[in-house]
Amino acid sequence: MKLAASPFRSPENLRRNPKVENIRKNQVQVDANGNVVGTNRPDLQWDEDGVHYNYEVDNNPARSSVHAQQIQQNDPNSVVIQKVLGQ
Repeated sequence: MKLAASPFRSPENLRRNPKVENIRKNQVQVDANGNVVGTNRPDLQWDEDGVHYNYEVDNNPARSSVHAQQIQQNDPNSVVIQKVLGQ
């Protein structure tokens, strides 16, 4: 699984980066080509330098792990960034 540690990236900060495209907030999961790959809704998705990123925020570490696994299963080429609130 491709997981990345990252500070929170708000949609506003992503919009300022000229390398970032196709920002999606709370919409069905797509891949880098825009194809729907799941009915789940990652909190943020975007493309940067040809890589599709999914950012998932949860309160519960166990649920965060389940969500990250589902996202990666739907799109093995994407990078999943997890944030567990309070940690």
